Amino acid sequence: MNQTQGSAPLRLKIAGMDCGSCAMTIENSMRQLPGVRSATVSFTTETMELVGDAPLEAVTARLRELGYRLAAETPRTEAVVERRHGLAGFVDFLWSQARLRVALLATAALLVAIPLLQSGPAIAGIPALDWIFAAAVIGIGLPIFVKGFRALLFARRVTIDLLMAIAACGALAIGETGEAVTVILLYTLGEALEAYSAARARDSLRSLMSLQPQEATVLREHRGGHGSEAAAGGHEHDGHACSGHDHEHDHGHSHAPGHAGRHGHAHAGHDHDSHTCGGHDHDHDHKEAPGHGAARSEHEHEQAEGHAHEHGHQHGDTHEHAGHSHAHDEGHAHGAAQACSGHDHADHAHDHAPAHDQGAGHGHARSREQQHARDDSHDGGVHYHATAVPVESVAVGETVLVRPGQRIPLDGLVLKGESTINQSHVTGESEPVLRVVGDEVLAGAVNGDGALEIRVTRPAGDATIARIARLVEQAQSERSPAERFIDRFARWYTPAVVLVALLVVLVPVLAFGQPLLDTADGTRGWLYRGLALLIIACPCALVISIPVTVVSSLTRLANLGVLVKGGAQLDALADVRAVAFDKTGTLTHGRPQVTAVRAAQCEHTEAVLVGCDPCDEVVALAAAVERSSEHPVAHAIVDAAAGRQLQHRYQPATRVVAHAGRGVRGELGDGVSVAVGSDRLFGEAATTAAASLAATVDASRAAGQTVMYVARNESIVGYIGVRDAVRLASSQALAELHAANPTVAAVMLTGDTPQSAARVAEQVGNIDAVHAGLLPEQKLAAIEQLRDRYGSVAMVGDGINDAPALARADVGIAMGAGTAQAMETADVVLMQDDLSHVPMALRLARRSRQLVKQNIALSLGLKLAFLALAIPGFTTLWMAVLADVGATMLVTINGMRVLRES
Repeated sequence: MNQTQGSAPLRLKIAGMDCGSCAMTIENSMRQLPGVRSATVSFTTETMELVGDAPLEAVTARLRELGYRLAAETPRTEAVVERRHGLAGFVDFLWSQARLRVALLATAALLVAIPLLQSGPAIAGIPALDWIFAAAVIGIGLPIFVKGFRALLFARRVTIDLLMAIAACGALAIGETGEAVTVILLYTLGEALEAYSAARARDSLRSLMSLQPQEATVLREHRGGHGSEAAAGGHEHDGHACSGHDHEHDHGHSHAPGHAGRHGHAHAGHDHDSHTCGGHDHDHDHKEAPGHGAARSEHEHEQAEGHAHEHGHQHGDTHEHAGHSHAHDEGHAHGAAQACSGHDHADHAHDHAPAHDQGAGHGHARSREQQHARDDSHDGGVHYHATAVPVESVAVGETVLVRPGQRIPLDGLVLKGESTINQSHVTGESEPVLRVVGDEVLAGAVNGDGALEIRVTRPAGDATIARIARLVEQAQSERSPAERFIDRFARWYTPAVVLVALLVVLVPVLAFGQPLLDTADGTRGWLYRGLALLIIACPCALVISIPVTVVSSLTRLANLGVLVKGGAQLDALADVRAVAFDKTGTLTHGRPQVTAVRAAQCEHTEAVLVGCDPCDEVVALAAAVERSSEHPVAHAIVDAAAGRQLQHRYQPATRVVAHAGRGVRGELGDGVSVAVGSDRLFGEAATTAAASLAATVDASRAAGQTVMYVARNESIVGYIGVRDAVRLASSQALAELHAANPTVAAVMLTGDTPQSAARVAEQVGNIDAVHAGLLPEQKLAAIEQLRDRYGSVAMVGDGINDAPALARADVGIAMGAGTAQAMETADVVLMQDDLSHVPMALRLARRSRQLVKQNIALSLGLKLAFLALAIPGFTTLWMAVLADVGATMLVTINGMRVLRES
């Protein structure tokens, strides 16, 4: 791997793990390799992360020594094979693996042999059935035995495989062959259950990855005549070869009287005049008016004015002419769709609608998807092919065509068309949303009933759905605090129980003369009891109890549109007792509009007046400075200037300086300085404004507007009032937080004025405290105060402007809508920008913690109960294994219940 200090971890896929303890074995062994500084293995995601400079060959060799191997990375866009669920799905899983198939066949053979050989003859003094049982133990258990001894040799770790090997061999030695085969069969069943539950969890993640299509239909420019370009698959259009298929051509030519021409289409492999195509049948129907002929080779028509051609071709070519118009000097219209039998290419139709420059009465056909008109000749101009290519080969800036019902292959902006988009799998949004020209669309969303042309804005590997899948996979591989505790506990638990088992055998036998083997009256000897304790030492149910719950919770939240970065963040969400909300863009939509403009020199009494020159000057000055800002208020001012046709009155300001939480300053070309901001930017100048201006400012603020003063050369010339609409989900979200048990406090932190903040708080309701007029550093102080008062605090913001507060909070929740910045900086991302997902995430996090506690209690409780029963001899070997298998099944089913939560 040849990594250096500080380099990114090497991430590898591992095949062959079938239980949670396998991950711990690999970790222990990898840490012993020279050059490996740290190793982390996730059973649920089958991944390993290594930091260090050990060569990859050494890592691969160690995996082989342990009985595992490196696996090829599964493409993220690869379709997921649907598995059957329940018992049928589990049986399918057993039959899909060679080792488990052997176990199934051996079990079937035993079921047949037991009644037949129950009283069969003895061989070498041993009943035949015992020989059969011993053979089954060796045949089924050999892989388990080998893996156990490999772990002891190369990882210096006593694993459950080794314990089972000792227990089974010990049972054979003391004549308990039936117990031995039962132990092996039940243990194999338990391992298969663990592996199956992990596969189900991985399938849920892969289903998320597979939402992004593998191919995209790209519109790529094509220059020159079709006669010079051969299409793939043996087809040519306008001279494209079309061999080995049957064709039907219907050519209709109509000419005005007195026009003459000659017609003839030359195609490689067939002759339209003689109706032959490489030995295949062709039907041609030519209709011409009397006195007309046509001469045309490779669609080069020589014709008089006043005639039209209509060509109908259908063919199975892999290219599609995406319906763009082509100008023709000859004055003809033509639509093409060429079909080659033996292929199903319904999605690849050529549709040309050339425009006409000559003649009267010429019609031209245009499909719904064809809107681009180009003044190029059909044989030598520029047009577009719609070509299906892998999504990985599509470059940013290219245009893709998405037909109705198809999944959008890449993130992009709509260039043409409009349609409703179902993006529930990407953002958790339950209702389809309308997307028109200029709107953003996300990869993985399902297009509705309209065709769209989309300009790609991110490569396939950076598409929103790919980033979500990557982050969810990383989150699933990170251990929560409870998982780390169980890992440490299991490292001590297993050796401790093995020591107890050894003492249980030695102390009674050596110190008190108790029997080592079973007695004639059926009393269990102490060796048998010790073997039972070895089985009870298996930590599988305990180890799997937490990851299966955490992975299920993370996957379910991702499906609902909430991206949680890892098990630690999920655990922190369960502790949250207060949530701090930013106002603009969080409780409100973040798209304020200008609702009031007033210049200091105005005589009118209304705060909003269209057609007032002094007010227009205020807007124009403010827009000149705000053009370089990305703040929502800046966008509102620039939009207002455009609406008043003032966007070109001044050139964009230079030397623009943003003052965080206060406003912005800049200079115009003539040296005039302009400033736009709140009272804090201007100080005394804002408070000493003209009385008439101050009065309207108070009225605007009372109406819930945010007031931004505008100054020229430090003299206030007016103000602009903006207001943002409250999100409909805000009230519902805060009401649910207050109804939670235990309740969660809601606090507003905003840099806006107290009046505007109070108005929004009144509209939303259920806000326990409002802190307004805060600078970024003051928000940090407010977060600290909330932590002192409530304990764990979450902060909800836009992921960019509120980055410091998001980082300081125990859990940072970003209103992301899929933005890369939000995904990278926050602990939790609300993909749909829906505040109702905040209480939902808290509820699922608390539910996940509850299930984790239940699973730990269930696992440890069963272990302790059977430990207490094994020492006095009340527990058999098969009962101990059944208890372990049962515990594994129970904690798995219990942990996966969260997948059904809503």
